[in-house]
Amino acid sequence: MKKRFDFMKEVQYEYFIYPIYIYLYAIDLYSANLDKGQRWAAAETRKYFGLATFAHTTLGRALKAFVRHIEEESADEETFVDAVAETASSVPAKPVGFPTVQATAPHRERAARFLQGRLVGAAGPQQAAAVGCELARECFEKHRRFLL
Repeated sequence: MKKRFDFMKEVQYEYFIYPIYIYLYAIDLYSANLDKGQRWAAAETRKYFGLATFAHTTLGRALKAFVRHIEEESADEETFVDAVAETASSVPAKPVGFPTVQATAPHRERAARFLQGRLVGAAGPQQAAAVGCELARECFEKHRRFLL
């Protein structure tokens, strides 16, 4: 049986099951591997951190929330409102089923630009945890908001 890593939960939100760095690692991994799907990234995240569960649907929800928050942080209010209006008018009706790799490409690109492979490139789960916690802390100190 693989040893489960128990990290300090200093940056864990009340309404999330996992610490923030787990979600950030999964987003970074998914965004860095354009030919792989969310099921693959979720499975690799489970293996990497020794988790019993971490679903691809969890990754999908986290990716959407993450991109929404980094877009809000990087744009002034007027630009953000214009971008949301433009996106809303160009987005087709919600498809039935889980989004494809191609459908999530814009979110993946935005996440990859922000994360720059910092968690995936870490020397192991403990360093990835430290990097993820530091990103979350910096975001909160700078913008007074959470990444997810």
